[in-house]
Amino acid sequence: MCMRKNFFLLLFLSGCCLVANAQKKLPPFINPQSYNWADSVLDRMTLEEKIGQLFMVQMQSVWPQRDLDSLASLIRNYHIGGIIVFKGGPYRQAECINRMQSEASVPLLVGIDGEWGLSMRMDSTIRFPRQMTLTAMGNDSMIYETAAEIGRQCKRMGIQLNFAPDIDINNNPLNPVINTRSFSDDKTVVSRHGMQYMKGLQDNKVIACAKHFPGHGDTDTDSHYSLPVINKSEKELDTLEWYPFKQLINGGVDCIMTGHLNVPLLDDENNPASLSSKIIRTYLEKDLDFKGIIVSDALNMKGAMIEGAKPGDMELKALLAGNDILLMSENVPQAFEKIKTAVEKRKFRKSKLDDRVRKILMVKHWVGLNHYTPIDTTNIYYDLNPADASFLNYRLYEGAVTLLQNNDNILPLQHSSEITTASVEINDSLNNTFQNTLNLFAPVNTFAMIKDAPDSAIDSLTNILSDYSTVVVSIHNTTTKPQSNFGITASMNKLIEKLSSKTKVIVVLFGNSYCLSKLELPDSVKGLVIAYEDTYLPQYITAQALFGAVSMRGRLPVTVSEKFVRGSGVSLISSSDIVKYTLPAELDIDDSCLIKVDSIVNDAIHRKAMPGCQIYASVDGKVIYNKSFGYTTYDNTIPVNNEMLYDIASVTKISSTALAAMWLYDHHLLDLHQTVGYYLSEYAHSDKSDITIEQLMTHTAGLQAWTPFYKAAIGRDGKLMKSYFSKTERNGFFIKVTDSLYTNAKFQSKIDEMIKKSPLTEKGQYVYSDLGMLILQKIIERQVSKKIDVLVDEEFYKPLGLTHILFNPLTRFGKNEIVPTEDDTSFRHVLVHGYVHDPAAAAMGGVAGNAGVFANAQNVGILMQMLLNGGSYGGKQYLRPETVALFTSAPLPGIRRGLIFDKPVTDKSKASPACKSASGLAFGHQGFTGTCTWADPQNKLVYVFLSNRVYPTATNQKLNQLSVRTNIQQIFYDCIHSQTEK
Repeated sequence: MCMRKNFFLLLFLSGCCLVANAQKKLPPFINPQSYNWADSVLDRMTLEEKIGQLFMVQMQSVWPQRDLDSLASLIRNYHIGGIIVFKGGPYRQAECINRMQSEASVPLLVGIDGEWGLSMRMDSTIRFPRQMTLTAMGNDSMIYETAAEIGRQCKRMGIQLNFAPDIDINNNPLNPVINTRSFSDDKTVVSRHGMQYMKGLQDNKVIACAKHFPGHGDTDTDSHYSLPVINKSEKELDTLEWYPFKQLINGGVDCIMTGHLNVPLLDDENNPASLSSKIIRTYLEKDLDFKGIIVSDALNMKGAMIEGAKPGDMELKALLAGNDILLMSENVPQAFEKIKTAVEKRKFRKSKLDDRVRKILMVKHWVGLNHYTPIDTTNIYYDLNPADASFLNYRLYEGAVTLLQNNDNILPLQHSSEITTASVEINDSLNNTFQNTLNLFAPVNTFAMIKDAPDSAIDSLTNILSDYSTVVVSIHNTTTKPQSNFGITASMNKLIEKLSSKTKVIVVLFGNSYCLSKLELPDSVKGLVIAYEDTYLPQYITAQALFGAVSMRGRLPVTVSEKFVRGSGVSLISSSDIVKYTLPAELDIDDSCLIKVDSIVNDAIHRKAMPGCQIYASVDGKVIYNKSFGYTTYDNTIPVNNEMLYDIASVTKISSTALAAMWLYDHHLLDLHQTVGYYLSEYAHSDKSDITIEQLMTHTAGLQAWTPFYKAAIGRDGKLMKSYFSKTERNGFFIKVTDSLYTNAKFQSKIDEMIKKSPLTEKGQYVYSDLGMLILQKIIERQVSKKIDVLVDEEFYKPLGLTHILFNPLTRFGKNEIVPTEDDTSFRHVLVHGYVHDPAAAAMGGVAGNAGVFANAQNVGILMQMLLNGGSYGGKQYLRPETVALFTSAPLPGIRRGLIFDKPVTDKSKASPACKSASGLAFGHQGFTGTCTWADPQNKLVYVFLSNRVYPTATNQKLNQLSVRTNIQQIFYDCIHSQTEK
């Protein structure tokens, strides 16, 4: 018996090898070990068990329990060989697979139709790009990497067969079903990319299944609903459609799916290819010499239906035609019986049945089902969404973004006070991911239009948008259906035509390449970008690309027209001095490291060190962390989001006063060695006359730490004097302190006088003082003849495109967008909300050199990045590098402070405002309300932490006691350093 088995093994393998040559590889499941195991199992199987192996039936974990019970019964009673999984989530899907496997006498071969990954059929998983998008990206090795990752995820889910890649050549633009599922309309591109995809799967012991033989690309009919007809000869098919199949067969592809396609010149009986013995046996098995598994396309599709056929007829016909696996039978019991009868009546030989089943069993051995173990559901969501796979996905979409037109170098978008930009999205919700991301880079006013807008709406919108310098028109929710004009409407074309005659227009298409054929773009359109898909990542990445934060290197994967041919595209390389919003993996930083930040924050909120916060971090100009936590108050009613504004307190000193001082220094309007008396005549005869600007900036002027100015306005009755404050806005009282409190110029003069007469100690000693910043503010404003808030807004905030940083935020934002600070019980006797917390700054109308700025973490981060860049950002030089270096260094021996900027304590045994790993080059500042920001040139790290720890009382010192700010900062350093050590 053993000799007989060896003889058949030798005969089987030699038969395969005879047809193989130096250029051809056999499917990897064809090997002695798999043959021996399969043969040993086959010997013990009954006829019924063998027939059952032919069937692969559908499973959806979202089915009601009764349907799952019926499926389990079907598997048990009919010895089913495989299942194909559809709708469901990972955990439930895994549980259902485990259950079905427990019902099988031979482990089930589990398949999925996962061309763009598990997400094609499963929620809560990574959605990789479609195949045509991968071609636009154009990197063969990344296509391999993508398929390998999909293969890894399949194995983690207990899936051994992926019905991919689709190697149809989409040479008919009107194809309603293949379209973007194809790699291209070029046979060599399809072959090359299909080969990489196949190898990525099979190198990870997942069966790749090339489809749909004999080629579904040149059809205008969807075989899910009817039978497409392909009027091509054998020669034509061999030259084009079969080229990718031949390449993958020679490369050793495991499996090929036959399509429901009528090819009259190959089968004069008009059988679908999936049911055609001539097409499968003569052309696929004989002429193309395919030795792997042949699987029918789903037999419940309309394209497979035979007029007058009875239940089970199609399955029998598919088996007789040469298919090894019968996919998604409509009636397994009937099909089972008809096949059994055919075998018993010798219409289908037992030896043929054994050959088919042996191949299936060999495949099961090769994928490891001979040592089957149930799926472990522990950490399954995490395992299917690892950081490296998410970053791979990011890179794929990033590489695909294609710039097709860039007239007058309209891109990257520039921002200045003179340039206004608007975004109008068509056929999507207002302020979608694309529009929100645009606003991370510049103030972009957003509009929306429905896809079939009437002319009146188009005219009205055109009139509004024509006042903008540049308008970005984005098109969303298109379709792959040619009968629906690919989702492009007349209204879209009308808006683009009318707008482009009045202003500069950039069109961004979040749709497939064929949409271009329906877009009527006038020559006046300046820019055209296509992102191919319309999910979160393409929108997020493309918005960044428009501003130059992301390179555009993609190329059109198909020819659409004479103007837009395959390979079209213009490269636009990203700017090195503008932040990019990316994933930590781009810097080889592990997500698990950053999770520690979340833990510290959540613990601090739990301990009521603060109600909530925002945290921002970037490394080398790449934003790896930009998150919000908690609520605006302990009432837990309004969650903090990234757009909300915090009172940043003394961080104002470096985000306003220092910027203004450096600007003056660059324009020769400020001399660090000149004195207060030189710039301010009213100080000429005071004891502060000879204080130098450098001494003011380094807190070595001998000034006292602070003065509670408001106390000078409190009368003997404990109330604010009516000569200084009023509860209503009236003559002379126009400086708003709260919603119901106003002060006057008289009190401003009182503050000036108090500063001038404040006690002075020995110069040269470091005493942190707000008074120096108030004097410096006065000097700055005197030198430029404008308020400091106006200066920094004109020279920094607006040109940088910062929309969420300003003094007196209630002039532009509602209170629901601003985080409250303290319940003031000594001065204003209200919850301070939308007004500066610092009493001195409040009494000065909210604009002061020591405090007053409100911002979100992201805008502060951009300012710090500009400084880290040596004063440049987005191609513009805001400050001279030498000036930034001077101000952020520590110029005085024995004094750690920079010029206004704080510096880390160099003695690591002492307390420091920065964490222990901050280098000596780092610069930044803390704020009383629970804020801080630091930039470190040595480590290229920018860190921002904003909170309202003073809510509801400033006596709450838990934030400092727990060292929350510095501990979080240290985590970022640890993550960077662990990356460096890898």
